[in-house]
Formats: sequence, structure tokens, C-alpha cells
Amino acid sequence: MHYPVVEMDRPDLDTAVDIRAGAHSDYGSLTLLFQRASQPGLEILTPNSSWSPVSVHPPGTEHDSFPPILVNIGDLMQFWTNGLLNSTVHRVVFPEGESKDRYSIAYFCHPLDHIEIEAVPSDMIRDRKTENMQQRAEKVTAEGYLKKRLADTYGWGKQQSPARD
Repeated sequence: MHYPVVEMDRPDLDTAVDIRAGAHSDYGSLTLLFQRASQPGLEILTPNSSWSPVSVHPPGTEHDSFPPILVNIGDLMQFWTNGLLNSTVHRVVFPEGESKDRYSIAYFCHPLDHIEIEAVPSDMIRDRKTENMQQRAEKVTAEGYLKKRLADTYGWGKQQSPARD
């Protein structure tokens, strides 16, 4: 992914927080993120609803020759585990006063379209009491799950209200 440089002195930019990628969670099961050590900007939404930066080099890895791989839980993993593992809401912002190009590589892991999605067969998962989609009786495929997430996010497939004159 390439987030190009932006002139920070533009009058149309909000100087408080400039967003490169808005708040979202990933739809798949896992995301592997590879990013340069010198390019901060990734933030996660904490349980107390505040934004916290994610360190590219967590403590103890500052001198590693390769940057660590960030592993992110996605919505499908949350679905599979009936909410035991929660997907992470995150965003990418311009670090204070910086306007450099940002590059990263994300690998989004998602099952084949025809695979039926159901909770992991575990007592720990089965005993969880949530209002998760997993509580529904009907079967859903990976493709159906993805289409539902896209519809929820973008309104795809929802009936449009008639135009008014």
C-alpha cells in the first residue's frame, strides 16, 4: 500500500488529525502487516475508545535487522471464535508534522468462497453467550460472509429509496 506524501500546509487539511486511512476493521481472519521501521502512523482503537499508536518496533526488537510482522485479528476470526478473539479497529494517520510517503504490505487471509463458516468446535467457543452472527441457525459461506460485511459497510445490495422530484 502506498500513502503518498501530502503537503501539510494545505488549507483543506484538518491540522488536528490528518487521516490517511479511516477507522476500520479487516474483514478476513488474519492480516499480516509488513511496514518500514521509520514509518509510524498506524493506530488502534483501545477498549476505552481512545486511539493508541502501534509501535513498528516493539520494545526489545529495535535492533532486529528485519521489522516485525504485525498480526491483526479480523472480523472473520471474531466470527469463528464467537467473539473470544476480537477484531481490531485501526486507522492510519500522519505522525505529528510528518508528510512523507508511507509504504506497507498487507496480506489479508480469507478462506475460499465455498467454505462454510461456523464456530470453532470448542467448549470454550460454544459456551460463549453473545449476539454474534454465529448464533444464527443458517449456514454461511466465506463468500456470503464477505458480501454481508461489504453490504453492512457500503450498503451494497440494500434497496435504494425512490428518487423524489
